[in-house]
Amino acid sequence: MLGGMNGIAAILGPNIGSFLLDWTGNWHVLFLINAPIAVALVILGLLRLPESADPGTGRLDLIGTVILSLAILSLMYGLTNIDVDFWASFKEWDVSGFIGASIVLFIILFLYESALERRKNGDPILPMTLVRQPRYLMVLLIGMLSGGMLAGMIFIPGFTENVLGIAAEKSGYWMTPLALASGIGAGMGGMMVSKRGPIFTVVLSGIVTAVGFALFPLWTELKWQFIVSSMIAGVGIGVILGAPLNILATEGLRANKGSALASLSLLRQVGMTIMPTIYAGFIARDFKNMGELFRTDFRDILNRNVEQANLSQEALDELAAIGRRMAAGGGENADADHISGMVGQIQDPALRDVINESVAEITRMAAENGYGGLYWSAAVLGVLVIVAAFILAPMRRKLAAPAAEG
Repeated sequence: MLGGMNGIAAILGPNIGSFLLDWTGNWHVLFLINAPIAVALVILGLLRLPESADPGTGRLDLIGTVILSLAILSLMYGLTNIDVDFWASFKEWDVSGFIGASIVLFIILFLYESALERRKNGDPILPMTLVRQPRYLMVLLIGMLSGGMLAGMIFIPGFTENVLGIAAEKSGYWMTPLALASGIGAGMGGMMVSKRGPIFTVVLSGIVTAVGFALFPLWTELKWQFIVSSMIAGVGIGVILGAPLNILATEGLRANKGSALASLSLLRQVGMTIMPTIYAGFIARDFKNMGELFRTDFRDILNRNVEQANLSQEALDELAAIGRRMAAGGGENADADHISGMVGQIQDPALRDVINESVAEITRMAAENGYGGLYWSAAVLGVLVIVAAFILAPMRRKLAAPAAEG
């Protein structure tokens, strides 16, 4: 049910955002809309949510909280500074320095929390009994991978704009099929956990998500194909975001369930931070290398479009003159800016349209290559989820064996 609510929110959010942007033309409104929502949540929480607490709660682990917060902030900041050239970015201090600092802080946290756990009245924020369990660590890994798959949703509006040619202010509406499907998938995930178990559900989620994302580079060219592909991916994402990982993280625990779920949520957020940087790198690299497409493909595309346009002799003469000027000025180095600058000087409107369309085709080719790499990466994450689930299955059986004997 909670997953279904997330699905509904994911439908409303982008659609309301697109409507407000389309209506006002002001992106500030997209952030201001959260203020009244936050106020409503505070009021409803105070009025309707009964407080509950563990009567055996120890003292707040303030030192552990500070170290954990600094470690996460350092990691996140370092990851978000990764540039288009992924590996070269690690030579920069604001990447390697902060990631290295986060590793040191996590080691300090591990040592401190281990010492705190050995005390009689110690109540560590990160229970070491959980962290030392390979089974739980595998659940955290699947949670991080699921966050990476979820991050693929972020680029849906960009895909519709750059590949399908949908206007930027309308692109948010095209999140609806995937978001609607994720809400359906969340409900399905809860039912499948009850009937077939969480491992089966996680494996199914990985398969469906991988297929959905793989369809983007393999098959999706038209709008109806996009709807089918995004809904398949949405169902897979919704299945894993619901019940299965929460159950896997907390089964067999009599205490520390809150800490187990909090750590799972944290690792999912880490996955959602790491993967957009990698995803965006595919898009940026292909747009950066668009000049190579102009050198290799633009002439063929232009000739084809000229043949289909049935231009007048005057337009053909003007095109030939442009070709001679480009050749004299080093036409092999022509790019979108160079060509667009020459288009403004063209007298014949039909020829101008042909050249603009040819430039747009090159841009779409670059976008298709970039988004293709992005969604292939998301599909690989789905496969890794399947592999991790199969590794987790025997670990989970070992956990269940003592309980069965008891």
